[in-house]
Amino acid sequence: MRKLFLVMCSVVFAFPALAQFIDVEKIGAPAASHSIMFQSNEQQEQEAIPVKKQKIQPQRKPRVLPTKSAEPLNVRLFKSGDAKIMAVVNGEAISSSDVDSYAKLFIFNTGVPLNNKTKPMIINRVLKTAIDEKIKDAEIKKNNLTLSDKELNEAISQYEKARGLSRGGLMKALNKRKINPEIFKQQMKTEILWARLMRRKVLADSYITQREIEDAIMRSKEDMKSPKYNVSEIVIPVKNAKNIDVLVDNIRRDGIFNMYAAQFSQSPSSANGGSLGWLKEGQLPSPLEAKVKKMKVGQVSAPIKYENNYYILKLDDKFIPNGKAKEISYDDMKNVLETERLESFSSKYLQNLRQKSIIEFKN
Repeated sequence: MRKLFLVMCSVVFAFPALAQFIDVEKIGAPAASHSIMFQSNEQQEQEAIPVKKQKIQPQRKPRVLPTKSAEPLNVRLFKSGDAKIMAVVNGEAISSSDVDSYAKLFIFNTGVPLNNKTKPMIINRVLKTAIDEKIKDAEIKKNNLTLSDKELNEAISQYEKARGLSRGGLMKALNKRKINPEIFKQQMKTEILWARLMRRKVLADSYITQREIEDAIMRSKEDMKSPKYNVSEIVIPVKNAKNIDVLVDNIRRDGIFNMYAAQFSQSPSSANGGSLGWLKEGQLPSPLEAKVKKMKVGQVSAPIKYENNYYILKLDDKFIPNGKAKEISYDDMKNVLETERLESFSSKYLQNLRQKSIIEFKN
């Protein structure tokens, strides 16, 4: 039952793809994060799919949809000798070479194809990662946190085991793909120390009471009684949807819904890769809910017209009660609540640091 619960309530923390396989608890940082059973509406503050009778208000300027579904190409991020500064973060430069290294690492970890459609999305994604890493590194240094070579090597070993690689296999795989191993090590080191810093700050300022844990257990029992659907969306106003069928074709071909949502969706949820989290029955407008109930996990819908927008939906996961669910233990729920609090704190803390930072983007 514990495994079932953790699968249902697991969410990604601050770690990028390379760190999601690491059992960081064993090296002094928090374990993989989990939120309470199914997230409530309070955790979807900028939810774009409305409850019934609400109208949808696009929040972003229109993006031009792709005009054709191109086959994957041998695309280079930057031309040879085209070295340039992409951004400056608090006086520290991020070069096109840095972005290229991050992009190769991102593709290695996620399997996202590199082609003319995904190239700008990958660049935007990894540039943001590089900026956040600069900000995190500065805060880590400010708090005098360090990671020993032994701890880093242990984390790499855990990563190799999770990926089914032999000892030393990771470095061989990186070198084969011409990925700088030092970029991988630095990114892993930053995420481990960042998680450690967040845990130190959260545990120093907050304490989860027995009442909170007991209340959460009661809520989880109620959650287990009704169906839930974990849904992501892309919202395109009807007036901008000329090539929406091509967009759906590209999404299904490339398998990176969240990146397409971030690039093209006109909904506030685009900031989260289109994710709306877990939704109860009745939370979606009837035409959308009817479609979701018929979808298989992982499936991407055809465009669904609702009011003045088209919706492209993806069913990330679903839970249908089977009457066999058992109560989550006190200790497991305590861990879940602690990590959920850690997630929220980390997100707000990093956002605050971004706002204080001087970030310049270069053309």
